[in-house]
Amino acid sequence: MNPDAVLIALKLRGFASLATLETMIGESVAGTVATLQAEGLVSEAKLGLRLTPGGQNAAVASWRAASDRIDAVAIAALYADFHAPNTAFKVIISDWQLRGGSINDHRDAVYDATVLARLAAIDREIGTIIARAAGLEPRLARYASRLATALAAIDAGNTRFVAAPLIDSYHTVWFELHEELIRLAGLSRASEAAEGRA
Repeated sequence: MNPDAVLIALKLRGFASLATLETMIGESVAGTVATLQAEGLVSEAKLGLRLTPGGQNAAVASWRAASDRIDAVAIAALYADFHAPNTAFKVIISDWQLRGGSINDHRDAVYDATVLARLAAIDREIGTIIARAAGLEPRLARYASRLATALAAIDAGNTRFVAAPLIDSYHTVWFELHEELIRLAGLSRASEAAEGRA
């Protein structure tokens, strides 16, 4: 498999187990990880696999190379179209976590259901954007199935998959997709934060 996928996944997560990487990438990564370890780009720590400084540089170079081969006008247009659903998604997550300025205790099933209905609606919108993104960078197609898996878990009653940070929750996957689009558009999280789009 392409080692860029592993480098980028670890850049996004910071630390990850083999199982987590396989969930993110959608295929076996053990052999690739072993090769990257032998090359000094990946190391193992208490919290899991992580990039070495050389691996960090290699991950950034992978994004840069992908950005260079993608049509600049197309990725700029796609990223511009991402802003509206991203803004709506941030409101959904805020409404899920807070209610009336206080922490949402999730005792009001009707309120939570209305928030989750908005999440399902935004999922249809982001699916179109991911399909376009995958046309520019095929590796991004995996985000559609990861979001679908999180949404299925939510529909089955496991609402940790809305926004829990340490699992492949909907918010986690969305954040990673956003980071990928930022990088492929030749931008930075810091510049996007300054514009209120991070």
